Amino acid sequence: MLLLANTSLGLEKILKQELKELNFKIKDVKNGMVYFNVEEEKVKDVKKIRTAERIYLIMKEFKFKKLDDYFENIYRIRWNEYFDIKDRVIIDKVILNSKYHKSQKTFQSLTQKAVYKSMMDEYKIDFMMESKNTYKLRVFIFGIKAVVAMDLSGDPLHKRNYRKFISKAPLKEHIASALIINSGWNKKSPLIDPFCGSGTIPLEAGLIAAGIPAGFLREYDFEKMKKFKEIIENNKINEENKIFNNPKIIGTDKEDDMIETSRKNYDNIGLNLNISFYKSSMEKVKNDFDEKGVIITNPPYGVRLEDNKQAIKLVNQMRYLKKEFSGWGLTVITSLKDFEKYFDMKAYSKIDILNGKIKSYIFTYKEI
Repeated sequence: MLLLANTSLGLEKILKQELKELNFKIKDVKNGMVYFNVEEEKVKDVKKIRTAERIYLIMKEFKFKKLDDYFENIYRIRWNEYFDIKDRVIIDKVILNSKYHKSQKTFQSLTQKAVYKSMMDEYKIDFMMESKNTYKLRVFIFGIKAVVAMDLSGDPLHKRNYRKFISKAPLKEHIASALIINSGWNKKSPLIDPFCGSGTIPLEAGLIAAGIPAGFLREYDFEKMKKFKEIIENNKINEENKIFNNPKIIGTDKEDDMIETSRKNYDNIGLNLNISFYKSSMEKVKNDFDEKGVIITNPPYGVRLEDNKQAIKLVNQMRYLKKEFSGWGLTVITSLKDFEKYFDMKAYSKIDILNGKIKSYIFTYKEI
């Protein structure tokens, strides 16, 4: 099966790296997207993917000249193999980039009609009942080429289902995982986040170190599908009562409510991942470790002028980390483009990404 994983723009190389480490075969990489192949019986393994926002199954790719040809291609897909008679299928989005066709609504309507006509003919019914599960399709039109993709995710994949409480500007879980993967952390040495907020980075690190699938607390749409139900039933994930030999993972924040929030989110995971949260300002965090580790963090920042001045001041204060944690690795995500200048140190790597609608940068240091 050919799948498509999309992610925040700029993270596609990290997503590709993760997919390769999970033994998926990469087919192509585009802006914010990675195409990869997976055997049908291993579809459950997509729940291990941490740095994607959505996963799609490519149902069909084809070229067409007339709208009748388009309809016929959609109709001939064996939709009844994937959906039950009572399932509802909606066209989530049509992405249209063609000089030959201009109406998204036309393709949305044609796709919906073709899918339902195909299912009604196969099930020998006169109308769709639409009273069970809802599934989403996405259509891409590039010139005279169409790509029809089925959303396997359901909710966006950054929603791991443990973070019931959030900070004012929470970092999405898939971005937190991307920071951790890009840092080169070996999953054995200590990890610290001195601006932990609602705890996302330490919690994602704990799950990564323990080898727990990103989606172990939530359901994906494909798990309910007729096509994959038997495969899923035979491969249910159960992490209860396991003992994990995680390294020490620490999150600190100067706000009491953030520490309380982080601890509540940790409790929601329901596993002992050797994570501790305690109150401390960044410049008072001490290196009490016998070995070197990594610092991975999302310091507070803003996009207004006065916020930018505060961000610069904060980065100047972060130079403290170079003294207290000399030799440690450091990975930071920030909207401050000149972070290296104010931190007074050149990064090993810099990645430009879109964090929501905010242009941000990931700076990684092998040693500080």
